[in-house]
Amino acid sequence: MLAHVLPVDGRALGAVNVYAMEPHAFRPEHEASSPSFGATAVGAMGVVRHQEQVEHPETALHTSRHIGVALGILMNARRISLDEAWDELRQASQDKNITVSTLAERVIATDGFDRG
Repeated sequence: MLAHVLPVDGRALGAVNVYAMEPHAFRPEHEASSPSFGATAVGAMGVVRHQEQVEHPETALHTSRHIGVALGILMNARRISLDEAWDELRQASQDKNITVSTLAERVIATDGFDRG
């Protein structure tokens, strides 16, 4: 087996492990090339981490906008305050055992929600 530790940001992220079917299958040139595999893996992980950091705020913004729209629909339909709309949305989310964001999508799709 050849193993190469994957350092990212000064920490060990993991390792690239290469296994052989037979003992002593790896020669020194194989050992010398293992850092290349490690560098490629570190680069790929860096791209994935960057993509997650970019996508997460966009997803959060999208979700928060939908929750805001749902609150506005409830406020208008029921003639209640923002705090009362939030309490209804939050309580319905708990009662139905679904996320607030999922319930907000339902409110938008149906102009409200059934408390039952």
